[in-house]
Amino acid sequence: IYTVTTTYTITEDDLDAGNVLNHVIAFGKDPNEEAVEGEDEVNVPYGLPNVICPDDFSVCENEEQFTLTGGLPLGGTYYGAGVVGGADFNPAFADVGEHLITYEAITNSGIESCTFTITVLDSPDVTCPSDISICITTPEVVLTGGHPSGGVYSGTGVVSDTFVTADAGAGEHLISYTYVDVNGCENACDFVITVVDEPSVDAGPDIIICGDGPVEICGVVSNTSNFVWQVVGGNAMGTFDDDCSICTTFTPSEAALEQGFVIISLVVFPQSPCTLPRVDIMVITFSSAPTAFAGSEGSICYPDLTEWALTDASADHYSSLLWSSTGTGSFDDPSSLTPIYTVSAEDVLVGSVTLTLTAYPIEPCTDPAISSVALYIAPSPTVYAGIDTIICQFECCSGGDAGSYCLSAEAANYSSLLWSSSGDGTFADPSQLNTCYVIGSDDMVAGVVTLTLTAYPIEPCAEPVQSQILLTIQPAPIVDAGPDATICVGQTYTLSGSSALYSSSLYWDFAYMGEGDGVWDDHTVLHPTYTPGPGDLDRGYVTLILVGFGYDPCYSVIDVDVMKLYFESVPDVSFEAYPVCFGTEVSFINLSSSGTWLWDFGDGSTSDLKDPTHLYDAPGVYSVCLTVSVNTGCSDTFCGEVEVYSLPEVNAGSYPTLTIYDDITLQPIVSGATPLQFEWSPSTYLSDPQVERPIFGPAPLGVYTLTLTVTDDNGCSAQAETIIVVGPSEIIANDDIGTPVNGYDGGVVVANVLSNDLLNGSAPTLSLVDLTIVTPPSHSGIVLDLLTGEVTVAPSTPAGTYTFTYQICEKLNPTNCDDALVTVVVTPPDILAVDDDFSGNP
Repeated sequence: IYTVTTTYTITEDDLDAGNVLNHVIAFGKDPNEEAVEGEDEVNVPYGLPNVICPDDFSVCENEEQFTLTGGLPLGGTYYGAGVVGGADFNPAFADVGEHLITYEAITNSGIESCTFTITVLDSPDVTCPSDISICITTPEVVLTGGHPSGGVYSGTGVVSDTFVTADAGAGEHLISYTYVDVNGCENACDFVITVVDEPSVDAGPDIIICGDGPVEICGVVSNTSNFVWQVVGGNAMGTFDDDCSICTTFTPSEAALEQGFVIISLVVFPQSPCTLPRVDIMVITFSSAPTAFAGSEGSICYPDLTEWALTDASADHYSSLLWSSTGTGSFDDPSSLTPIYTVSAEDVLVGSVTLTLTAYPIEPCTDPAISSVALYIAPSPTVYAGIDTIICQFECCSGGDAGSYCLSAEAANYSSLLWSSSGDGTFADPSQLNTCYVIGSDDMVAGVVTLTLTAYPIEPCAEPVQSQILLTIQPAPIVDAGPDATICVGQTYTLSGSSALYSSSLYWDFAYMGEGDGVWDDHTVLHPTYTPGPGDLDRGYVTLILVGFGYDPCYSVIDVDVMKLYFESVPDVSFEAYPVCFGTEVSFINLSSSGTWLWDFGDGSTSDLKDPTHLYDAPGVYSVCLTVSVNTGCSDTFCGEVEVYSLPEVNAGSYPTLTIYDDITLQPIVSGATPLQFEWSPSTYLSDPQVERPIFGPAPLGVYTLTLTVTDDNGCSAQAETIIVVGPSEIIANDDIGTPVNGYDGGVVVANVLSNDLLNGSAPTLSLVDLTIVTPPSHSGIVLDLLTGEVTVAPSTPAGTYTFTYQICEKLNPTNCDDALVTVVVTPPDILAVDDDFSGNP
C-alpha cells in the first residue's frame, strides 16, 4: 500500500461547480503489473476562502481604462477611486497615488468583501524641441532637444534619431519623441519639421515672331519668395512693361531686331531657409518674310538630256522649300533650293513645262513667296535594234540562204539610219530599218556578233543615238563515242573516251537492233558505265551509239557516233599450299592457266615465279594472293590462307653435379600445341627416353649431354640440350687408434678400420671400396685383415707402439683413394711376483 500526496489549486471554475473529481492511476513496481485506477470527489464549498482579491499592482496614470480581474468568486463588484462601472479601472480618474480597491461578492455566508491596492504612478514629463524648417538640399538633421534625454524619435524620414530629408520629401512632417521612465511609464510629445522645396521656374517656350513686336510672355514659378524678368544685354536689347509680373510685355530694341533674336531670363528666389535662386531662359527670334527666284528659262534636247539642274534659283527667310511642275516629270529633291528636274514622256509630248518654286515663311510669318520658270523640251532620235537573240547556225532569212537572220528594229525622230557589225557578216541594205544579216565565218568562230543601229538626229539635237542587238550563234551538236575498246569478261566499262559539244542532252543506245543486251548505269550522261550482257559476251563484242541533241534553237538537229566494245576471257587462277612449321619454307603449287604471275605472300614479300617457295619470318596465318595476267591485259586474282605453325618452346633444364651413385628426375619446361611427344637422347642411363620427365642415373664418371626433342600435334619439333656432370665421390680415410692390449695375450685392437671412414658421407663397405696396406706394420704381430678391416695383435708381441698406413679406393672409380694411419699400442703383460714361504710346516 502506497500513500500519495499532491497539491491541487482550486480554480474559479471549481468554485462555481462546488466540487472537484480527482482521478488517480497507481502503477506497480513490476512493469508487467496491471495499473490500478480510482476516483475521489472533493467538495469545494463557497467560503473556502470566502472572497479572494487580486494582488496589489501599479499602473501609469496615462494608461488606457482596463477591466479588473482576479477577484474570486467571480461575478463580484469592484469599488474605489478610479473604478468605472464596478468592473473597469481608469487611472486618469484616480489621480496619482495609492488607491484602496474593494472587491465585494456573494458567498455561502452572504455578501463578503476584500481589499487590495492599486498604485497610480506619475507619467514622466516629456518636452520636444521646437519646430524647425530645412531646405530640401540639406541631406539630414541629427535630432536633439527631447527631454528627458534617452527617448526615441519617430516619424516620416526618421532613421536612428536622424531625419533623412530625401526619405521624407518636401512638406510638413510630424515627429514624435517618446520617453519611458524606470517604472515603465511612457510619455511622448510632437514637433514639426518643415522641408522647404527648391523654387522652380519655366520662362516659357522659345518664340519666333514675324516683324518687330512687342511680345506678350508668361512664365510659371513655384516655391518662390519673389521673381524678376531680365534681358541679356540689359535695356539696350529691350524693355519690360513690368519685370516683376509673371505675365508681361517685352518691347525689343533696334539692336535686338538687327541681331535677329534676344535672350530673356526669368529669375526666381527661394523661400527661407533655401538660398539658391533658379533661372530659366527663352529665346525670342524675329523672322523676315520669305523671298524666292526660280531662275532663268532653259531648253534641253530629249533624251540626250533628261535632267535640268535649277542651279540659278535663290531664296531667303524661308522655313522650307517646295518645287512643283505643270508636267509629270520629277524632282530628285523637291525641297532642295537647286534640285534636278527629270522630264517625263508627257513633258516631251507637250514640248515644255513650267517649274514653280514656293518658299514657305518662318513662323509667325504666314505668306509664302512663289516664283516660276519655263523649260522647253526638244525630242532626240529614238532607236531600238531588237531583242538579243540566239540563232541556229543553219537558220535562214525569208528568201535568203542558210546562215542569215532577218532584223526587226524600231526608230523615230531621226534624219537617217545606218547598220554596222562587230563581225565579218554583211547586210542586204545597211541604211534600211529592217534588213537581212548574213552570218560571216568569223561570226561562226566567235559564236556571237553585235549589230549596231545608228539613228542620226534632227536639229537642234546634235548627238546620234545607237542601239545594239547581240546575236548568239548556236552551233549544231557534235558528238564522239570514243575509240573502240577491249575489256575482260566480268568487267564493266566506263565510256570515258567519249566527248560532246553543243549538246543539250545525250542518249546512249545499241547501234543495231537486237545486238546488245547489257545495261547502263545512266545512258543519258556523257561517260556512263556499261555492264555487258550474256549475249554480248557470247558474241564477243557490242556496238554502242551516242546521240547528241542540239540546244534551242538547234533543237531539231542531232549528231551521232558509234564505238565497238570487245570482250576477252580472264585466266583461271588457283593454287595450293600446305601448313608448315616455323623455319620451314612453304611450297606454293600454281594450278592457274598460263600467263604471268605475281604472288603476294601477305608479309610484304612478292614473287613472279610460277611455283615459288617462301620462308616466313614469324608464325601466323597469312593471306596469300596470286594474280595471273594474260597478254590481252586481262587478269584475275585468287587469295587463300597459309598457316605457319609455331614451334614448341623447350628448356631441358639445368641440374647439379651427380656422383656415380646418384640418380635425378629430369625437369624440362615445355609448351606448345598438345598432345606433345618427347624423345631424349642418348637413352643410356635414362629410365624411359620417351617420357617428359625420365630418371637419369646412376652413371659412371663423365659429362653427359642430353638432347630433348619435343614434337607437337602439328608435327613441329624443337630441341634443347642440357649437360649432366657425374663426378667422383667424396672419400675420406680417418686415422684409427686401437684399443691397447697386452702383448702376452694379444687380441683385437680395431674392429673395422672402415667404421670411421666416409664415402659420400657414409661409412663405406668392402663392397664399395678396396682396402690395401700402403705402409706395413712395424711388427709382424700387427695384422690388418683386408677382408674384414679388423686389426689384431698376435700373442707374444712385444710391448710398444706400432703404426701402419692403409688406403681405401672406390671400386667404381679406382683412382678415387685416401690413406689413413692406424696406431696400435701393445702393453706389456701383467707380472705378479708372489712371495714364497719355504719354511714349511711339517
